[in-house]
Amino acid sequence: MQQALARGDSLEQPVRLLLSGNTGSGKTTEINKLCFEAGSRFRIIAIHTNRLPQLFRMSMADAVFMMAAAWRAADETEPAHDALRQDIHEYFSDDIFAGNIRLLGRDDTLGGLVRVEFDARYLSRSEQWIQRQRAARRRLPNVVATLNHILSQMRAADRRPALFIFDDTDKIALPDAESIFLAHGHELAGVTASVVYTLASGVWHSPRFAAARAWSTAQYHLDDLRDSMDDVESVGWRNLDEVIARRADAALFAPDARRAILHDCQGRLGRLIELAHYAAVNALGRGAARIELVDADRASAWFHQY
Repeated sequence: MQQALARGDSLEQPVRLLLSGNTGSGKTTEINKLCFEAGSRFRIIAIHTNRLPQLFRMSMADAVFMMAAAWRAADETEPAHDALRQDIHEYFSDDIFAGNIRLLGRDDTLGGLVRVEFDARYLSRSEQWIQRQRAARRRLPNVVATLNHILSQMRAADRRPALFIFDDTDKIALPDAESIFLAHGHELAGVTASVVYTLASGVWHSPRFAAARAWSTAQYHLDDLRDSMDDVESVGWRNLDEVIARRADAALFAPDARRAILHDCQGRLGRLIELAHYAAVNALGRGAARIELVDADRASAWFHQY
């Protein structure tokens, strides 16, 4: 993903990346790594939709509205030209855009990434809300045009293009996800910003997935390592063992502790990281210089308890 973004940035072209994989396959880990590496070149805005109980009803238009609203909120964290700030706040000031988002702040550990969260009101299905949504969707072309104008002006001002991150769109129900990414992808591509969308594996394996390849720049699928964790010689085991090797000094793990953590993570990258982190905290609490089997066992017990 980093290489695709770098190529797009050098050509001053937006990049649309699709990242697929089952729960625990490492999508969030890959995105965090991307943000850390790309933060100096991009203004990164992460859009969190996990608080939306009706997320499965999200549409293509909602994705565009979320980018516009997130940009408005994120603009408050950085200096901008007065005229552009006025454009942002005047055009994106109604309750469709501004009334249902919360600025979570900047994460300087991930390249200055700005986090924006949508609350449950955004996909409310009250009659009044439905009418407002319909009115907003009629002006969707104007929303896209205005957002594109602001994005281009901001890039010209500081040479940092926008990068939107959708890390929860793999939670959308399959029919709605297919509608967004397979039936309306070209409309999404109308926004001239680089974007990363997560996809459920069902969308990736859809017979219609060729439609997504037509409008996206690159597509990535993370294998479900749970299907290949049979023994220490399996592909899944070797891949996750390599993750540990790349992230930590081998001397920090006793061999049996390392094997125990790999076994207990059940092929899930996110769980592997949590277990290793908790085991390290436990080792520090003992005043030990490395993670021993007792630390790995306590980490596993803690994980299964909570």
